Amino acid sequence: MITTVAQKLAEFHQRAETNKEITAFGRLGVILYNCDEKFAQTEKYQSIKNYTNRFIDSNTSLSDKRVREGKIRDCHGDLHAAHVCLTDDICIYDCIEFNDRSR
Repeated sequence: MITTVAQKLAEFHQRAETNKEITAFGRLGVILYNCDEKFAQTEKYQSIKNYTNRFIDSNTSLSDKRVREGKIRDCHGDLHAAHVCLTDDICIYDCIEFNDRSR
């Protein structure tokens, strides 16, 4: 079942829209701006901010590679097991609203 879910997600991500505007949201400067803005609103969570900054610093080349390879898509990347329904087919849903910068 896990393999089938993974295949379905991979196919979905391959079909998800991408273009120059969407790709721009995956650039490191945009990601850092978004993180800084969110953490300015949640100052008491400094340890999470520090962890996030260390993650970004150690994955800069991966982020750049994802942008170069067109991996930034118009979709939501926060899938939970509760959003997967196993029937005769596999139904995956997640209707959370988010702003474009959170791609």
